[in-house]
Amino acid sequence: MIEYLSAASFGGLSVIVFIYGMAWIRQRVQRMNDILEFIGNILKWLHYYNDLQENKATLRTNTNTLNAKEKDIRDRANIEEQQTGGIVKEEVKNWLTNASSIQQEAGEILNKLSSAENGVWLLNLMWLIWLGSRVEIKITKIGELSNAGTQISDMDSLISSVRQNPQLPPQQLVGEAAQANLRDIVNWATSDDASLERIKGIHGGEGYGKTVLMTEIHNRLIKSSFSNVYWISVNSDSSLQIGIAKEVLGVDLREDQEMIRRARLYNALCSKDRFVLIIDGVCQHLDLRNIGIPVDKGKVIISSRYKNVIQKTGCSAIISLEALSDAEAETLFDIENGRASFNPEINMIKRKIISKCGNVPGRIKTVARQLIGEDDLAMWRVVESEIS
Repeated sequence: MIEYLSAASFGGLSVIVFIYGMAWIRQRVQRMNDILEFIGNILKWLHYYNDLQENKATLRTNTNTLNAKEKDIRDRANIEEQQTGGIVKEEVKNWLTNASSIQQEAGEILNKLSSAENGVWLLNLMWLIWLGSRVEIKITKIGELSNAGTQISDMDSLISSVRQNPQLPPQQLVGEAAQANLRDIVNWATSDDASLERIKGIHGGEGYGKTVLMTEIHNRLIKSSFSNVYWISVNSDSSLQIGIAKEVLGVDLREDQEMIRRARLYNALCSKDRFVLIIDGVCQHLDLRNIGIPVDKGKVIISSRYKNVIQKTGCSAIISLEALSDAEAETLFDIENGRASFNPEINMIKRKIISKCGNVPGRIKTVARQLIGEDDLAMWRVVESEIS
């Protein structure tokens, strides 16, 4: 009878420990599927518990090994990225992300184990068995990641061959002169003739279409499969360095010293077979060589309202943009307004507006867009009267 009661008591205690333990686990585990899988492996529970200390030591060792491998690969990827100006391969990025994530998860499990081992043994028994199962899973996943890391380490390069250059939103380039300028500059930029000048300047007042022309040059070069084309809007030496670094290297150099920025840019651009830098909106003198641009290795296109700013860069080939002809100005207005014809009275006011805009493309675009869908003659007169 006593033996029966003892067996019954032990059985009852086991049930209580099981129920309490599963409730304890449920409070701490979000994924119900993981719990169901754990229960399904009930025959392995004794194994999880008996091998816990050995597996814990293995997990810690393997995590440290993976951490060292991750650091080596990350450092190598950063160096190759800086030297080539390319971008890290997606499979390398994904491996680094996964390696960092699983190390964090392993650290959390080891911390939970330390807390559980310091608690009441009987109450924590199920929790320790659960954590033992997680330790084995992490050991397996870390092993798989470590093997994949070895394959990545054996790669000749961790960098993609080309940094992808997206096309900029297309602009409306109107006028024979503008089209001729576009053709000439693209031909110059893609030419292998070493005797040609290395810097081109585009000069014009506000609204004369400098940015529009630069945008179309950029897109035309991209369409022609010219690999290394970089667009930067800038107004100072330091912001130019930072802008180029972001485009060429894909990194933020704001925290680096000026000398380091210069060296990193110089080395990255020198590693290119050829490159074209498109620098838009320059307002003050830029010392290209002091910034770290090896002008003799590529070509640079600069736009500015100020002709002397372009000249101080050493550029002698400057294109000065001019106003459109009357016919070109009217064509641009119609395109921007979205209409091919107007009634005679509005058409007369339209021409007065164009004249008041001085046939300057930017001013014409602004007014034409303001009057999209407007058929009220009085409103056209009001807009025309407001143009100085």
